[in-house]
Amino acid sequence: GNGSPQFSNQNQLITDVSNLISGVYIFRLTVTDNDLGTSFDEVMITVIENVPPLAFAGDSITVVLPTNTAIAQGGGTDPDGSIAEFLWTQKSGPNSASIATPGQNITTFEDLITGVYTFTLTVVDDKGASGNDDLIVVVKSDSNADNGIPRIFSPNGDNINDLWQWA
Repeated sequence: GNGSPQFSNQNQLITDVSNLISGVYIFRLTVTDNDLGTSFDEVMITVIENVPPLAFAGDSITVVLPTNTAIAQGGGTDPDGSIAEFLWTQKSGPNSASIATPGQNITTFEDLITGVYTFTLTVVDDKGASGNDDLIVVVKSDSNADNGIPRIFSPNGDNINDLWQWA
């Protein structure tokens, strides 16, 4: 290997080896008897670096008020292990939203107001490495909310192409 292995006690039958990096190491154990006869055996150890997991927070979400919640369906993959932990956090936004289940891959963001939010999903693998991805949530105001026209009224009842103009 390319590292500089350190032995906790190289003159004992059992020892710990540290300071290993990715690579292949061959260690030799040599024993000497009372008549100064020697024998040895070798062991090959391959050290593989932990590959960090990949997080996927999902595609951007747009909601229109009065809906003030958004459901996120995130996930993660780990090429050399498994995902052990999920964590959703809010990175930015016009207010502090509530995150219903921050430790789950699927969660709901609540108490959203008009604006753009960024939430981060962090995934941690079974060996402690992490990866993250951001999710954008856009909250738009309802353009019909303040015009004084009840949204339940449509001249022909289909709620399509109903254009109102004040005279």
